[in-house]
Amino acid sequence: MLTPPPGPAAPALKPSEVVAGRYRIVRALCPPGEDSPFAAYEATIVGAAARLPAPSGGEAAERQVVTLRLLAAPASGLGPYSLRDEDRAHLAKQAVLLMRVQHPAVAQTYELGPYGERGVLLAREPVEREGQTLRDLLALRGGPLPEAEAIKLCAQIGEALEAAHQQGACHLNLTPSCVYVHPDGPEVRVKVADFGLLPPSWAAQLGEPGYLAPEQLGGPGGASDGQICDRRTDQFALAVILYEMLAGQPAFIAAANEARQIVLGRVGNEDPLPLSQSRPVEQALARALSRSRGVRFPSVRDFMRALGADVSRWPASASHMRAAELPPPDRSPRLLLPMAAGAVFALLGLGAVVALRQLTEPRARPPTAELRPPASRRAAGAAEQSPKPLPEGPPAPARLALVDGGADDAASPADDLAAVGEPLDLQRDEGESPDDLAPPGRNRPASPGLRPPAASPGTGPGAVGGSAGPLKLAFAGPESEALTEAQRSELTSCVKMISPRLPFNILLHNINGILYVDPNHTSPELSTSQDFRDCLKQRVKGKIVPKVLNITKTSRGKAAP
Repeated sequence: MLTPPPGPAAPALKPSEVVAGRYRIVRALCPPGEDSPFAAYEATIVGAAARLPAPSGGEAAERQVVTLRLLAAPASGLGPYSLRDEDRAHLAKQAVLLMRVQHPAVAQTYELGPYGERGVLLAREPVEREGQTLRDLLALRGGPLPEAEAIKLCAQIGEALEAAHQQGACHLNLTPSCVYVHPDGPEVRVKVADFGLLPPSWAAQLGEPGYLAPEQLGGPGGASDGQICDRRTDQFALAVILYEMLAGQPAFIAAANEARQIVLGRVGNEDPLPLSQSRPVEQALARALSRSRGVRFPSVRDFMRALGADVSRWPASASHMRAAELPPPDRSPRLLLPMAAGAVFALLGLGAVVALRQLTEPRARPPTAELRPPASRRAAGAAEQSPKPLPEGPPAPARLALVDGGADDAASPADDLAAVGEPLDLQRDEGESPDDLAPPGRNRPASPGLRPPAASPGTGPGAVGGSAGPLKLAFAGPESEALTEAQRSELTSCVKMISPRLPFNILLHNINGILYVDPNHTSPELSTSQDFRDCLKQRVKGKIVPKVLNITKTSRGKAAP
């Protein structure tokens, strides 16, 4: 055990002596100057203070026996000590936070505050009555603990620290003397005590060397220079305790009577000797023992998880970090440039996706310009025109005409003819555009996908079943009964499902009552559409009389009445 700092210690308190007007000393547990400047006494609460306010604001409970921990700084030796304003503010804040901690592995704090001008008083749950310190347990074992047992004990200590950290409180003086081990059947359970007893500015001179984190040491970068201590400070001390359990000896202390400054020098400049443990444990321990807080784990929970400990039953993590725990976030301007660049790249990527969708999605067909009537019809005036005669030969069973569902101008069946039998010889009349009679697949791209027809009521005598869409299939001629009404309706639905662009041509072969698409004489939009072919095979049912169906659509118009 290390010797206490030089200088006269505070006088020991005697039994029946009253401290702070409310604590009567029963006996001394650890008088000051015996092995540390932290004295411990068993005391009873006297007077009205026997019912102190409950930590969570609920109903107060009787607390007859408490443990008093007193830190009385020496008046000479290492220099005069006095509580600064920031130390008093730290104690006041830690007192409020610690009284909120409710966890079975944490010794309940009843009071924490200044004790005169050169001391700190802590009243807490008397956990000494039920067990022994971890330091005494390790001394009795006389050697290292098995890895699984050490990690299990470490996980219990870590859970207690995590519970305090979630409330914003830190220990800042964690040693094996602050951990009490209690028997619990075949297992053991721990209680961590004395949270917040050591003010940060006193750590370098009064804290137990070998367990202090590098940021608590004096000198450049130490706590005396204003460096913030947080949950990662406790993590370093916990890693030192785990190392001691696994190695059977302290991480930075070579001998009991070793000079304090030598031990502190090792903490600030040297790494502990390597251990022969499993690789995950060695890696996690090396990270938690790093002299840089930024290298350590973000929380004790993460440290325990890296060790392989079960943290599934731990209390849920806090949803936010408290300013008292962690240093303020780095708001350096150097972060603005990467953030701005990321936003620009995100906008460019979004624009590329939108442009790609516009290129790949099918576009709505612009309405076909109204065709000028042929010169012969203009000369005839309003007289009706006779349809062009069909080629000589046996009469075709039926004639089919395709019309644009949105057109109001009438046209002859000769303009838009779906012939049953031989394909039509399409001749351009005077006044028609060459594009209206362009062969299928030429000078126009195939439709990239299916475009379902819009729903609107059909018009004209050729409308089928009242269905609507960009195109309507109308039937005319004396042999219109060659296809049944149901067959014509389904054939119309299959064509409208694809909604091909004008002009287009369809040549269908009737083989044993199933319509097959002729790829050589059918527009690519339809011949390459598996949906169109499947629609014909599955939906056009019954006895089909024509052997060949040729359907051609060249321009807007309606079927003749």
